[in-house]
Amino acid sequence: MQTLAANLTQILNHHIEAIKSRDLQANMIDYHENAILILGEDVFRGKEAIQGFFKFLFESIFTEGFTIDIQKQVIEEDIIYIVWQARSSTYEIPQATDTFLIQDGLILRQTGFAIMNPI
Repeated sequence: MQTLAANLTQILNHHIEAIKSRDLQANMIDYHENAILILGEDVFRGKEAIQGFFKFLFESIFTEGFTIDIQKQVIEEDIIYIVWQARSSTYEIPQATDTFLIQDGLILRQTGFAIMNPI
């Protein structure tokens, strides 16, 4: 039987791979129907709103040549915390962080922060 930490690692890995490949549908598989994503003052409620946000990311920021490096990963019970940096043809992200609350194998809540510099 798979441990909770291994299961959460698998969920995170799938989420990151979907983002790396800029695959919107694969990315959205990871989200609960009633998920909430909080990024600073922006709050996206529900899978449809979150999908709209990622569509914008893939078209504007996570463009061709997008690379991401996970620098730190902490899994504690049903929470995942990551620190990462990324680069695309349009932006450099020297520091970013996300926290995920997982329920029933899906992302139920997510918060994030990123320093983003246009190239």
